[in-house]
Amino acid sequence: MKKFLFLTCLLGLLACGGGITGTYEGHGTGVRSMFGSAKLELQSGGKYYATIMGQTQAGTYEKDGDKLLFTFGNGTTSVGTWSGDTLMVDGIAFLKKE
Repeated sequence: MKKFLFLTCLLGLLACGGGITGTYEGHGTGVRSMFGSAKLELQSGGKYYATIMGQTQAGTYEKDGDKLLFTFGNGTTSVGTWSGDTLMVDGIAFLKKE
């Protein structure tokens, strides 16, 4: 019974993308000096908030295999790719904090 419950919970998380939601912080060479601090918050339901150079913008995202497709409020799009625990978006490496 415990094994079944564990598998059910695991499949639920994978299906809903629950594993990717949370707060990410920008890292890498020059990120802090170039952008100040960079923060990305992925919420359940496909909404995100990105704060770069003190400016916050909101939009939506959807998971497509190992990529995240971001749509900004003005309709432009961007693609994020996973590399281990790191999400690369527009040249910024984001590491999950929570």
